[in-house]
Amino acid sequence: MAVFRRFGEDGISVKDLYGFKADYIREKADEIAKSEGLSAAEAMPEAFDAWQRDWGRAERTLMDARRKGVQAAWDRAVKRYIETHPDFPYIIRMDVGSWPTESWNDLRFEGDIDITAITSMVENAVELRNYYNEEIRGDFRMNMAECLHHPARCRLGGNGRAEPGKTPGSGH
Repeated sequence: MAVFRRFGEDGISVKDLYGFKADYIREKADEIAKSEGLSAAEAMPEAFDAWQRDWGRAERTLMDARRKGVQAAWDRAVKRYIETHPDFPYIIRMDVGSWPTESWNDLRFEGDIDITAITSMVENAVELRNYYNEEIRGDFRMNMAECLHHPARCRLGGNGRAEPGKTPGSGH
């Protein structure tokens, strides 16, 4: 987690890591295309291989640390929520996508983390989201959007449903 704290302190987000990867692959493809007389598109597979060889292990290791850190932050946020709502602590969590079960070899900067939580009341969903964001910020020195690689807004719907990634009242 120390590397993510340093990234956060330096203003580097997961989106920036993805940007570095895209730039590296694009530059490598241009370099290969020029040296081998290929088009950039024809050089792309070799550029991806170069990324995997030079940076793939670091990418997967960072994303595995992020996944574990996000899960720990979620667990602490839920614990805080339950402590403040001992009489009605019910939360339904739905993981969206493959991030919780993705194999180490499949982890990439491009992957985002989506969690949908349903609580009994809208206010409770907002409170849980705020706890979660505080935990992410404390661990990663980033907010949810910077760490999870998607706009960490929250849509609040009927029955207290909160979906990170959505803006309240906007419908998206």
